[in-house]
Amino acid sequence: MSEEDLRSVAVVETEPDSALISRSAFAGLRLPSAVHAIAWSTGAAAITWLATCLGQAYVAGKYSALALDGLSLPAIDQAHTYVGIEILLRSAVDALLAVIVGRAVYLILRWVARRVNRRLHFAVPTFVRQRLWWVALVLVLADGAVFFSGMSELKKQGDGILLKSASEVGSTWTQVIFDTDTETVANLEIVYGAGLAVFVGLSWWLISKGFRRPWSKIAFSLYALTGTLSFLFGSAYLRGIADTVHDFPVVAFSGMSTSDHGYILFLLGEDDKTFALLDLRLDDKMQVDTKYVLYVPRAEVKWMTVIRYMPIYRMADINDLMRLTEQLGHVPQ
Repeated sequence: MSEEDLRSVAVVETEPDSALISRSAFAGLRLPSAVHAIAWSTGAAAITWLATCLGQAYVAGKYSALALDGLSLPAIDQAHTYVGIEILLRSAVDALLAVIVGRAVYLILRWVARRVNRRLHFAVPTFVRQRLWWVALVLVLADGAVFFSGMSELKKQGDGILLKSASEVGSTWTQVIFDTDTETVANLEIVYGAGLAVFVGLSWWLISKGFRRPWSKIAFSLYALTGTLSFLFGSAYLRGIADTVHDFPVVAFSGMSTSDHGYILFLLGEDDKTFALLDLRLDDKMQVDTKYVLYVPRAEVKWMTVIRYMPIYRMADINDLMRLTEQLGHVPQ
């Protein structure tokens, strides 16, 4: 071996291992371009903003159901984002479930149609195939009209539901209130997920293949985007109303009167200045006579104690009411 060959071998052997590792590791790797990085950052920021807004809609639904107009809404924080992400994930899962079921039904119907077509030689008319996008457009508009009107009606019935009677809240919210295993809420979420899947799927097909003129694609894209956001925000608002069906603390505080024991106070919420309490007034037969939301300034409350937790919508157990009034009568002032 010549002297030059020995030198070349020595150079290869003395090359650092880190350089060899970096070469092999990044040989086929392409770093993302600046445009891709900006696009991913913008997408992540948009999803975070949407999740935060959905969290605000959820809180607004809870405050509206509990008639907490006298309290200021909590400041925007990470809790809103987490709740919004959960709502997005739930909507995506419900929509995906609807797509899977719809796909299975479609495959079954196609298989049946092929078998029938072989025997009866049935064929879809040509003019129907040529006007298929009209059918899709009618389905999208009908889907949006039905679900948006249904959401609007549920919102109207759910606003201030705490102070309404059963006849005022409608059958849907009555089932939600008295459904202990939340089956009604789960069914509603699946139904709205299916509606969202149909709306988004058909809208995407119309934008990509149905409409041909650019202006019509732009106009319908704006409608589809507005409708999708309306679905999501409506679901978040209604979810906030439904989540008020749980136990609230029964409290006693320093400003309560010792002579009047015929009322029960639930702590509904609070901010930095005020406590919001549900005041239930009982008659001589221990039935709920009147109820209203009482706002007590924090400066007037020296102490507050939690007696127990009870549902605020289902107050039919008279024995519990009697025990509560007895306990409230022995609270030290």
